[in-house]
Amino acid sequence: RTKCKSLLSKTNRGEHTIRIPIDQSSYAKVFHHPVAYRSKLDELMELHPELFPYELLEQGYQLKELRRSKKIEDFYYYRIQLPNRKGSYTVQPCFVLPYLKGYTQEVATALELMMYGVPSHKISELYGRNDSYWDNLFDSLGRFSVVGTLVKSKSDLPDDYCADEK
Repeated sequence: RTKCKSLLSKTNRGEHTIRIPIDQSSYAKVFHHPVAYRSKLDELMELHPELFPYELLEQGYQLKELRRSKKIEDFYYYRIQLPNRKGSYTVQPCFVLPYLKGYTQEVATALELMMYGVPSHKISELYGRNDSYWDNLFDSLGRFSVVGTLVKSKSDLPDDYCADEK
């Protein structure tokens, strides 16, 4: 069997997740009210257009559905889609970790300790969960490309830009 090369370059969720800069209290006020959520999202699109895909800014969007997280108790997030229904995006706030593994404030101190060499079994004694949770969480921090999530077009990069391949 052979696979199409264009399929190999895409991930299942990858570029279809949009992270919005919003604090937890503001998010709690708007996520249950679609009109308020949409106006907040429109405001963020004006303030930070680099975070949103170009076609979303040009064509607009529709709120597709409100989903409940299976991993984080009582956490909800929206899915939005293009008007032509050819693309949909998950919109998640920045106070939640990628893959909905937890809240950033709850794990920040533990991950900082791991950065200084504290083993995961000591972290699980202090902060709960199990050793593999902390190991996987620490390892997953390097999955997202900072350049890939902020720079949407190669023409936006400066000519003298240099980066390590890893």
